[in-house]
Amino acid sequence: IFRAFGGEKFLQIRVNSRSLVDHVFKQTMGLDADKSRTLAKLVDAKDKMKPEEFSLKLAEQGLGPSQLVTVDKFFATRLETLVADFPGPASDEIVELFETLDKLGVSDCVVFDPKIMRGLDYYTGVVFEAFDVSPDNNRALFGGGRYDNLLGLFTKNELSGTGFGLGDVTLQNFLETHKLLPDFASFYDLYCVCADEASWIAVQNEAPKWRSAGLRVLMPLGLGSFKSQFKEADRFQAPFTLVVGEEELKSGEWALKEMATGKQHKVRPSDLLKHLQSVL
Repeated sequence: IFRAFGGEKFLQIRVNSRSLVDHVFKQTMGLDADKSRTLAKLVDAKDKMKPEEFSLKLAEQGLGPSQLVTVDKFFATRLETLVADFPGPASDEIVELFETLDKLGVSDCVVFDPKIMRGLDYYTGVVFEAFDVSPDNNRALFGGGRYDNLLGLFTKNELSGTGFGLGDVTLQNFLETHKLLPDFASFYDLYCVCADEASWIAVQNEAPKWRSAGLRVLMPLGLGSFKSQFKEADRFQAPFTLVVGEEELKSGEWALKEMATGKQHKVRPSDLLKHLQSVL
């Protein structure tokens, strides 16, 4: 997604493993399940605290000197030294994952980060968070991970999976910050402005012919004022509007307006399709 928008140079996906965290907290440090869970949630909230606040809360966990040394060592661990520092299946899995990412050609924006926790308890394996690393919008964009048991809470089938949530607002902010939003062309070719029910019905009878020929026609759902209908045409960025009222129905010539220039032409309904196809 981010490559398609041209924004991958601002993106960094940070990867860790909850099974690795459990191994370090439980096996290496000797913490029970509750303390391990509490410590994981504390680390997950680390970036929202001042350093002194985090240190204080870490001390409140009652960790001994050797355990605090292990925490510091784990957070400083790099992918290259992970297996040597904390040997086990979880470390092997992380190394294998990065080898696979490298083969897939995406390792340039993915890094190992042992501080990524994802505080939700249902994660059981690899977890990840994506960040905008530019100073203009330095923030998390989305996150997710592996869960082996989550779906078993809602169905009889034991089914593992990997999921993530990507916020539409965070994505929009990212694209706006880096000026990556594309210029959207209107989805419609023609917006029909109708003065009354008679003109609305007249246009409604013609519109299927235009649509079947490939013209993208938008009709008002309700008969508002001309002002409100033109406002709606602007909102949809329709390049042309067709204005039909009592006078147009009597003359048989309807008013076709080019929105960009304001130019207006009189055109018969039977000639409208041919006229628009020549200019669109």
